Amino acid sequence: MGVEHDRARFNLRKAAPDFILRHGKPLIRYFAERITEASPIIYPEGFSSVIKQAALENYFFLFYSNHISHFDPMAESRVIREATFAINSVLPQEKQSKGVLMPIAISVGNGAQDALLTIMYESVWPILEQNRITPVDMSRVKDRDEYDIPLNRREFTKEMLRNIKAGYKGIILYPEGTVQGGRSDPDGRPNGMQPFAKGSLATFTAFGEHATGKVIYIPMGIDGSLNIIKGDKRPPISSVIEGLLLPDPSLTIVRVGMPVRSDGDELRGLTNGEKDEVLAGKVVQLIPPRLQGVYRHLAKAA
Repeated sequence: MGVEHDRARFNLRKAAPDFILRHGKPLIRYFAERITEASPIIYPEGFSSVIKQAALENYFFLFYSNHISHFDPMAESRVIREATFAINSVLPQEKQSKGVLMPIAISVGNGAQDALLTIMYESVWPILEQNRITPVDMSRVKDRDEYDIPLNRREFTKEMLRNIKAGYKGIILYPEGTVQGGRSDPDGRPNGMQPFAKGSLATFTAFGEHATGKVIYIPMGIDGSLNIIKGDKRPPISSVIEGLLLPDPSLTIVRVGMPVRSDGDELRGLTNGEKDEVLAGKVVQLIPPRLQGVYRHLAKAA
């Protein structure tokens, strides 16, 4: 049976581009939603009470996570949906949250990275939005240098501020800015967490502070999404189809940590770099050693 299963994977990988062009986005959406809803989310005790109190105190919510696969936002979108429900349960109608904003590389949406990867993302947009995540295109330095896409900092900032003013009370962020952590080293093991992009958390914290004056960080750790979409550079849709139609037995697992307040004792008086270390350490505690990467020392210190 294992031989037949391996043969099916091999044949499906070869046929994937034609397969998706024939059957289209609804099929990807169907299987992506099934996997997302089936994957477990583990919350710490008292999590719901903490975020409800933070909502009453007018904190801005910044969800952040390690990043190993393009499937990560899908798996973690349930956290956003459930957290938004909890937040809105204590707020009056006129102050309720529309959800969170997700900065995403513009090269993903416009096909510059890979046209089939773009099809995958377009397929799952409705699920992200249903789960209260609204993507906002951001042109990075990497997009400019590798794909000749002009930087859009001014337009991006305006769009973020416009949406926050319209009722979005949070952001979901992948501070590493890459899925390099899910790619394999020469021995075939995942690289694990990469350094947070310089200024990433500080930049998006500033949006929250502009909105409400204070931010609450919600760490998340994801494992298993490599079973759905591999991190390695290869025709992405091949691994998308393989993962969606023939998933490995272990599904994605998301672990959520206790929130950290920007004005709390843990972060008070620290530089941005020191805050990055503290907040990265919160993620490291939620993922296995093989995914901890450059922040492995923080797990030992915990």
